[in-house]
This record gives sequence, C-alpha cells and structure tokens, in this order.
Amino acid sequence: MESSHFLAEAETQKPAREGISTRERKRFVANAVPPLGQGWDFAVQGDGNLPQTAEQMNRFPPQWQRRRTTALMSVRIQEAAAASLNRTLYAILPAATSKAYVANVEASESMTPLLQASSALVESLIDDPFYEAITADFAGEIAARKHALTHYFKYSLMEAQRTGRCVVAPDPTLGAAAWLLPRSPETDAAESSAKAQYLSSVLGSRGVENYYQIVRYMTPLAARVVPLGAWYLSIIGVLPSAQGRGLGAALLAATLAEASQARVSCYLETFTPRNLKFYERLGFCAVARYLEPTTNREYVVMRRDV
Repeated sequence: MESSHFLAEAETQKPAREGISTRERKRFVANAVPPLGQGWDFAVQGDGNLPQTAEQMNRFPPQWQRRRTTALMSVRIQEAAAASLNRTLYAILPAATSKAYVANVEASESMTPLLQASSALVESLIDDPFYEAITADFAGEIAARKHALTHYFKYSLMEAQRTGRCVVAPDPTLGAAAWLLPRSPETDAAESSAKAQYLSSVLGSRGVENYYQIVRYMTPLAARVVPLGAWYLSIIGVLPSAQGRGLGAALLAATLAEASQARVSCYLETFTPRNLKFYERLGFCAVARYLEPTTNREYVVMRRDV
C-alpha cells in the first residue's frame, strides 16, 4: 500500500582451544556472513574476543559460546525476497579497539538513503487516511506514529527493491517512489508472509487489522478495472517543503518510460483528491471510485495505458 527483533544475552566461560585459532578469537565481528536461512544485525558488547565470521562462530565449542563476556546480539531476521526468501544482511560495525565496543544498529542505519527517504515519506503522507488507519494504535502520539511509519516505509522501499522498482531522489531526504511489479505465486506467498510478520512487529493490533481489512477490500475492486500484469505504483511522496518543483514527476519518469517501452499498463490508488491533477498530467486516468469502509473515505483507482 515488514523485521522481527529479539535480543539474546550469552553468558560464556573461558574459551576452549580446540577447533579454532587464537587469532580467530581475537578479532571483533567485522564482516559476518549469516548461516543459511538467517540474516543478522549484530550489536556486540564484550572484549573483542569474538569470531570473525558467522561460520567461525558456528565452529566455536559450546563452552566458548557461553563465555562470561556479555554478548548482546540484536538479531533482525530480514524476511526477504523471492521464493527462497533471500536474506538481507546489514553492515556490521567494526571494533575501534580490543575493548568493549557497543554498536548502536539504529544509529548506523540513520544515514542510509532508504531510511532518509522513509522519513520524507512520513512527512509527506502522514495525514493520508490509509496511513492514519494503520497507525490507529498510536493516535495522538505523533512521535510513535512517525516511528512506526518510518519503519513501514523503509520495509516497503526494500520490498520494491526486491520485487519492483524503488526510486529514491538524488537527495534521499526529499522523497521516493515504490513500485510493485507482477510476481510469481511463490514469490508473492513468501513476500506476503514476510510482510505479515513485519507488520505485527511495528504496528499495533488495530493497525494490522485495519491494514488487512483495507487491502482485502481494495484488491478485488482494483482487479475489476486493472488489466492483468499491470505495474502498481504503491507509494510516492515528496517532502512538503520540496513539493512543486517537479520532483514527484521526476521520481516516476524512468519507470513510466520503462512501462511504456514494455507496453504494460500502470495503476495506483489514492485517497487524496488534490493529487488527481498531478497523476493526470503523467497520463493516468480515473477508472473507478469507491468508498472504503475502514477509513470511511473515498478513494480513486487510476490507470495509465500504453
């Protein structure tokens, strides 16, 4: 229109010498590769005596893994792409010294383009009825709403990277667009399962319920007026202070040109009447209007044909 978190604290004893060299124990995790089926973000607090890779971590005997150095592992399982659920591993911060180094993963992500673009989307779309509905648990708590939406938009941009088109402004703080393209049943099932887990981790129970009520209502109605195989403009937003400069059209231009070359239709759904003229200038036409019952607001389905 999302990564589950858990914390594991390990109490470990003096490392055993078998199976791994002292050198391998003496380096902080710098470039971990997760075991098959896992995706890890690490935040480690200890004396630096940790293995260099996840493979080496697996080779450590149990008594090493229970060493009395505190290891705080913030593990984010990135439910990801395609039928096999490709996992995304974020960069792991290196240790500055051999002493304890606490890696704040949220801070490390704060400068990434997708997170910057997500913040712009929040400012642009926070009053949209759909996004109000999915953050209903945080009504009246603007900071909590923005936090939830930032993570929702970041996930959506990542999903677009995997299975569509993600376009971020040259200055990511100004906006982005997310497209979803047709995907195989296997990929769609994997992505849907991943998103369900993510939504439950960032939205409250009312928000999740509202999300699925709205999607279940809108999806079959769109299918009535949108040809099979059409590309879906899921999200577009420009920071309010940067609007009116042509940035929104620029964010969409390349993907619209690609769709025209591929001779496929595009469509979108909008709750915002003032945006209709903008989309019409890009070749979209309103093809249906519906009253969505969860938000009790009218929305418009727009389509762009070749």
